[in-house]
Amino acid sequence: MKLKFQSFIDSSGNGENLSALLFLTLGSKYFNLVHNVLEESIKSGNSHLIISDSDLSWDEYFQKTKWSDFYIMEPILFSFYHGLELTIKGLLLLTNQNIEPIHTISELYIRLK
Repeated sequence: MKLKFQSFIDSSGNGENLSALLFLTLGSKYFNLVHNVLEESIKSGNSHLIISDSDLSWDEYFQKTKWSDFYIMEPILFSFYHGLELTIKGLLLLTNQNIEPIHTISELYIRLK
């Protein structure tokens, strides 16, 4: 099944460029999300284990560790790969290629080359 995103094609014929721009913009937003979350992780010290002279409640523990890569790594990797997928699909649209509903980065990259 090949998609051309016909709903974005305007009367001037620049629909493919608009679709590409939408994909590239959304991919950029995912990259910004990844950057911002990793920046927070670095600022917080990436703590997973907390040493304290007193007992901590679960809420206190969570507040001190919520930006730890222990909690965020899988969602961050997912967001990064999704950003890559959207960016590659946007670039494919810019080169007038159809995009297919595939999500494998390596297959998309081969088509982009």
